Amino acid sequence: MKIKWVIIFYFLFNNFVFTQINFFKENSYNYNFNDSLIAGISQKSPSKAVIMSSVLPGLGQFYNESYWKIPIIYGLGAFFVYEYRDYNKKFNDFNSRFEASKTFDNPAGSYYLKSYREYYRDKRDAFLWYGGFLYLLNILDAFVDAHLYNFNVNDEVFIQLKSDNNFFCIKILF
Repeated sequence: MKIKWVIIFYFLFNNFVFTQINFFKENSYNYNFNDSLIAGISQKSPSKAVIMSSVLPGLGQFYNESYWKIPIIYGLGAFFVYEYRDYNKKFNDFNSRFEASKTFDNPAGSYYLKSYREYYRDKRDAFLWYGGFLYLLNILDAFVDAHLYNFNVNDEVFIQLKSDNNFFCIKILF
């Protein structure tokens, strides 16, 4: 039982586990993170993507070259605006009917008209919230997409074990 824990602690605390970075350059464990800038790989600024998506939804996705997301954002936005306007029109219609149903004999008005009015008001307000969530999701997506712009998504998985004098290293590339 003790040998099992010794082996687990050895692998947890004495190993270097690196992904997507080549740390094995002639027994050197130094990596210059500016190599991607020197090699000419373009970088995307997350703050610029957030500002662009805040000003005009979809502009951050255009900046990040995720063109296929733009019609989804505008399609959902158009649907939410259409539903909001439709439920607002029905709410105003039932609100005016409800106000007209109030009489001297019945100051509370029609219960059914009031329940329809509240139903359409709740639906209208829900689509307003959906539009707000879509706007925030658009900004969040632009931020995350800018951060992950240079992320390697190859199907190759590579594992290399290397033992040096006092080090046992595991290299896993995805």
